[in-house]
Amino acid sequence: MMINENEVKYDVSKILPSVHAEKPSALRLRKPVIDLKRCDKTYRCVVYCPENAIKTGKDGFPSISYDKCDGCLICLRECPTTAIAEGQE
Repeated sequence: MMINENEVKYDVSKILPSVHAEKPSALRLRKPVIDLKRCDKTYRCVVYCPENAIKTGKDGFPSISYDKCDGCLICLRECPTTAIAEGQE
């Protein structure tokens, strides 16, 4: 018997009943950590962050709002100086 994928319906609340993600950070398992000594302020992390979680701080360095960050680590991949590392939640 073949299952037609269009007939399959998923109710996420039944699959993950205890998870209610009002914020992207609710499901985050990892987080980016910036090493300011290695940062050369290219701001690629700011530009490429899909959650708009990285802003330029008062000191001119990128600053991460962990309430907005979903842990995708696109910023880590885009940083040309490898100033961003993966941290655990």
